Amino acid sequence: MSKHLLFLLLTLSTSFFAQVKFEKGYLIKNNDERSHVLIKNEDWLKNPTQITFKATEDGAQQTAQINEIKEFGIDNFSRYVRFTGKIDVSTDNLQRLTHTSEPVWETQTVWLKVLSSGKRNLYSYRDKENDRFFYSDESTPIEQLVYKRYYPGGNTSNAVSNNYYRQQLQTYFAGEEVGNKLRLIPYKEGSLTQFFHAYNELPKQTVSTAEKSKFNLYARPGISIGSADLLFEEGSTANATFESNIGPRFGIELEYVLPFNRNKWSVITEPTFISYKQTGKNSGNTDVSVKFAAIEIPMGFRHYMYLNSSSKLFVDAVFNVANFQVGEGNLQYIVAGTTYQKYFDLSLGLNMGFGLGYNFKDKFMIQARQYTRKELTTNYVFETGYYNFSLIFGYNIL
Repeated sequence: MSKHLLFLLLTLSTSFFAQVKFEKGYLIKNNDERSHVLIKNEDWLKNPTQITFKATEDGAQQTAQINEIKEFGIDNFSRYVRFTGKIDVSTDNLQRLTHTSEPVWETQTVWLKVLSSGKRNLYSYRDKENDRFFYSDESTPIEQLVYKRYYPGGNTSNAVSNNYYRQQLQTYFAGEEVGNKLRLIPYKEGSLTQFFHAYNELPKQTVSTAEKSKFNLYARPGISIGSADLLFEEGSTANATFESNIGPRFGIELEYVLPFNRNKWSVITEPTFISYKQTGKNSGNTDVSVKFAAIEIPMGFRHYMYLNSSSKLFVDAVFNVANFQVGEGNLQYIVAGTTYQKYFDLSLGLNMGFGLGYNFKDKFMIQARQYTRKELTTNYVFETGYYNFSLIFGYNIL
């Protein structure tokens, strides 16, 4: 099993770090010089503070800072413009809300992401905790739309909102036939973008490239190559190493694809049935056997790496948060030099798994996953370890 694990970890690291994708885009420098370049598309969850680009496919990688670039964009994907001005740095974390409705202004220089552009422009800025939205048009420079949650009078059981952004929008769109649409519009990227987009009469496909969350449900049958060992202490005649065998495994995986970073990240959970049964000889050359069946509940994260519009590689890591034994699980062995048989009920420990796979059209997948050692006798002073390498096939039934 250690060879499987080493191979998988090396493959995972190679695949993960090899995926550096430069896409066609442009830069506008401080002197208004526009250059067509290839920009490393990291689909930033938070607004970037620097970017990496190349002048040509074979060119050297270069780094550009905010103070050098007033605007940049990746073709058919995203566009950022530089802004220097007041940004509300109030936290939106419920544990640390302030007690007043007034924004906490700081003057900063940042790149704002363009969500919608035309007669009226909408921008976004995201830092560690907050989403802020900004507005501009031909007569109005870029200005933040103000929204702030706070605890009035320090009452931490009652968070209220300063929704001044609605008044701002009513003023900006005064005279337009959109008033009713602005009275209750949420301070959310999707809602604001949809409104601006409709006003600017832009086709749907040119709206902000923010992705949508998505659920997938995969049936995941496969095989498990398992082995086990029994260890009392060094030199004990009861020590044993069980040979590998192949057994079935079956899981149902629920995947929640996160709505950022081009849907490259997801959260997964997969209740999985596994079983193992093997007999052998211990160091004292007497019979020893182990068997168990269980349903594991792993949870973890997955990262996708796109090959083209239909295909993608992925790596994932899961932690088995619970085990439920199915039927009897036990360990038995004959004490060396006697006919006396010892019998132990199994109690399963928790472990982790690391996987590498291929997904086609979000419908079919194949994956290899190596699990770390699972302790089978957690209630005893001796150790019984189970090792598992799985080959898994998946079909999206949603």
